[in-house]
Amino acid sequence: MNFSLFGPSGFQIPVTAILLFSLLALIIAGWLVFTLIIRYHWKNYGTGGVEILTMNFVYFVGSLVLGGFMTVSAIAYSLSTPL
Repeated sequence: MNFSLFGPSGFQIPVTAILLFSLLALIIAGWLVFTLIIRYHWKNYGTGGVEILTMNFVYFVGSLVLGGFMTVSAIAYSLSTPL
C-alpha cells in the first residue's frame, strides 16, 4: 500500500510490515534508553517513597498500554496486507 507523503508531488513511501516492525524496534530501543535515564534521576533526585512508586506505576502502565497498542497495530497491519 502506497501513501503519498507530499500530496500530488508523486513522492511516495511504501508502508510495509518490515518498515513498521523496524520503527517499532527503534521506538522500543529509544524508550529503553529514556527509561534508564529517567529511573536514574527518579532514584537519585526524587522526593522519595510513595511518589516514586506512583510515578513508576503510572509510567510503566502507560508505557505498557501504548506499547501494546503499537504492537497490536503493527501485527494487524501486517496480517491485512498481501505478501
